[in-house]
Amino acid sequence: LVRAFGLPAETGWRCAIGSVKSNIGHAESAAGIAGLTKLLLQMRHGQLVPSLHSRALNPNIDWTRTPFVVQQDLAVWQRPVIEVDGRPIEQPRLAGLSSFGAGGSNAHLIIEEHRPVSAPTGSRLPEGQPALIVLSARNAERLRERAQQLLDAADRGDIHDDNLADVAY
Repeated sequence: LVRAFGLPAETGWRCAIGSVKSNIGHAESAAGIAGLTKLLLQMRHGQLVPSLHSRALNPNIDWTRTPFVVQQDLAVWQRPVIEVDGRPIEQPRLAGLSSFGAGGSNAHLIIEEHRPVSAPTGSRLPEGQPALIVLSARNAERLRERAQQLLDAADRGDIHDDNLADVAY
């Protein structure tokens, strides 16, 4: 791993590593999806969760000579920052996921967090600005039912100027 990353420990850069197996055991055929779920939840919440039962590290690995650290405590997962044209630019979080099957199959994924350009939640249209609410359904009967649900929500006051942009989105 150290050769593959090409980063000696002296750079000061650190890469947290962990395992879901210490949390849930050997999940056999579900190990890959369990690892992916753990990774996506960490990205969603911006936290690195500990690998349980990892206090005693492998004595055959000189961890001080690697950029890797076994994640043993709950921590904020900072986004990396790189300098572009003299300005610091926050980058999306990246993670690698490896899964090795008992039958000899191996898979490795590189996952990058999605960061929307602008989040629609909490957006507000200018006073009196119309919004297009698109409805879709399998057939005409279901479309009428969906339109009625929307109308009922408006009549109850669930849809108003403050959330119209979110409903339309």
